[in-house]
Amino acid sequence: MIGADDLDALYDRDEFGCTVQVIEPGREARTVNGMLGAPTRSGRQYRSGVDPNAANLRVRPDQVLLQMATSAVPQDRTAKIVVDGVEYSVGNVEPLGRLRSLLTLVPYGNRAAPAGERGRWQASS
Repeated sequence: MIGADDLDALYDRDEFGCTVQVIEPGREARTVNGMLGAPTRSGRQYRSGVDPNAANLRVRPDQVLLQMATSAVPQDRTAKIVVDGVEYSVGNVEPLGRLRSLLTLVPYGNRAAPAGERGRWQASS
């Protein structure tokens, strides 16, 4: 049975993993190992373009999926996660069993800011 200590081997950069930086307000930045992408599902094979779950996908092209140990998931949702030099905010966290979580990362913006001040693009006055 896989335990929490086995995740280091799974997330090893020389194998499948990656290293990201987690920056939480009021805490020192930390380096966390993870794996980009969502786990694939096994089961029936579908013809290309006819995936019955395609209508349920919530991922947009500018989002990134990241697996990491549940114990390493930032508790503060205003945290910044840096992946390959690009800054992201945590958009969603889903459990992957009891030890791992799947984070949906969105381009970084101040999520605590009032509506209208979050986006990169502002209407010119």
